[in-house]
Amino acid sequence: MTYKEVQQILDGNKAVRDGVEPSVLELIKNASGLMKRRLERRLDRGSIDFDLPEGDVVLDSEGYTVGVRPEKRTAAHRIIEEFMIAANEAVAMELSGHKRPTLHRIHTAPDPRDLEELREVLSEMGIDLKGDLEALHPSVLQDLLRRVEGRPEESFVSSLVLRSMQRAVYHPESKGHYALSSDHYLHFTSPIRRYPDLLVHRQLKALLSDRKENPADLQELALALPLIADHCSDTERRAERSERLLMQWKLVRFLAQRLGERFRGRITGVQPFGMFVQLTEYYVDGLVPVRSMADDYYVFEPENHRLVGRDSGRQYRLGDEVKVILDSVDERRRGLNLKLQPEA
Repeated sequence: MTYKEVQQILDGNKAVRDGVEPSVLELIKNASGLMKRRLERRLDRGSIDFDLPEGDVVLDSEGYTVGVRPEKRTAAHRIIEEFMIAANEAVAMELSGHKRPTLHRIHTAPDPRDLEELREVLSEMGIDLKGDLEALHPSVLQDLLRRVEGRPEESFVSSLVLRSMQRAVYHPESKGHYALSSDHYLHFTSPIRRYPDLLVHRQLKALLSDRKENPADLQELALALPLIADHCSDTERRAERSERLLMQWKLVRFLAQRLGERFRGRITGVQPFGMFVQLTEYYVDGLVPVRSMADDYYVFEPENHRLVGRDSGRQYRLGDEVKVILDSVDERRRGLNLKLQPEA
């Protein structure tokens, strides 16, 4: 079944429910209940639950972008997420317990310097980040996300917290997953997409079989794992970057038809040369060059993440909401040039 169909069943849509076997309806009901219990337990142990809104590009029959719709995370998605996490943890614990050489998915604690910068930015927004930054438990960050839930700045704060995190990588040793507050974690659930999952499947299959293995083969695999882990982490980063660039290119081509239009946005980066603004409706960043801010001479204050007008004292800070006009696009560089909408 599709996510949409399952969600309609959970929402009580009679037309969809009538076409589904009672046993399947019961299964979906039980799955939903189990998801809620597992999610509650995971959050209780301090796991961070990111819920970043993303744009889903709508294409026509020729492959051209014709719109962007928000990608909603529903209870149906959460069922799959929680069950996948459960499967990944269970397999990681099993292979670790039997000391099987395999690739683990590890996520180390954030660098205290990054957390200090996060604290400073949040303080400018009137949000406190308490705790010892040298040993900050993930539950503190999860509590922070709870406090901003439903507020206009929720998605921006979530992206700030995510930016302060280290990257998750593949590793030969089980070193835990900070964001999930999990002692053992790996990628088991998608062997079609990822080589690390396939490697895990092979090790699990060998463990469950009665076939006797050559210790020399296991030793050879163990020696090769550091190189394999680095390679898989590197190719993952390359794939993610390619996906981001492609998405940016599609959005820039789409927005090229809307020059001169006004958009709402939020400042996501401040630099001496200008500020980056994410368009609220399209989840894409553009640049407001400081040279286009002709109402004053703006001075960059890096410690406060803001631009300040020398004469007027007007401030543009990281996280501020602004209204902008799409001035031009650069399809080759996948860039949007914006300018601030003049105040009435």
